[in-house]
Amino acid sequence: MKLRNSRIGVLLTLVLGMLACGVASATPVMMNFDGLVPGSKVHNYYDGGCTTWNIFFQRSCGGPDYGVRWQGAHVRSVFDEPSAPNWAGPGLFSDGTMTMNVADGFDTGLYFYYTTFLDAFSGTMTVYSGQDGQGTELGHLDLSGTDFYCNGDIPCWLQTGLDFTGHAKSVTFDGFGAAFGLDDVTIGASMVAVPEPAALGIFGLGLLLVGAFVGLRRRTS
Repeated sequence: MKLRNSRIGVLLTLVLGMLACGVASATPVMMNFDGLVPGSKVHNYYDGGCTTWNIFFQRSCGGPDYGVRWQGAHVRSVFDEPSAPNWAGPGLFSDGTMTMNVADGFDTGLYFYYTTFLDAFSGTMTVYSGQDGQGTELGHLDLSGTDFYCNGDIPCWLQTGLDFTGHAKSVTFDGFGAAFGLDDVTIGASMVAVPEPAALGIFGLGLLLVGAFVGLRRRTS
């Protein structure tokens, strides 16, 4: 009896462990750039480090350690228009090409808000398997131009995203210089909010093992 109960306990522990791992691996990361010093470059802030200095010798440090580093991207300054997706957050604007490097990489997809200030401008977003926009291209998205004024916000912001297959380590965002902006960038998440096949498989296996556990309990009783 004790041996059987011991085996059942080990089985239940394994089930819970697998389910927990499935949930943890599917957890997305969102960067909203709120609270960062205007005019500074994001740089290593989301790698547990600091932004660069702005023209007033100010910077933000102690960001969350997501292993994410940005290049060519500055926090909205007083000279930029209000930001996305509302007037409260600072938003992120381009110095040319914005590159997001993710040390451990991410799967599934990403989504974000963007603006081009005028519908005459456009942009692109490309996902790569290597750092700094190198390696295999895993996905590409053409970003159409946005209007200048909509719903009380200047400029207009649109939400979009891309699901892909593979393991990404960098993303490049190209647009018309400082007219191209990003906000609420979320990585490791599906644009259509569908659970990953691997997560579904783990969840299904967990249910089967829980069923087996219940059956063993009944037999023991």
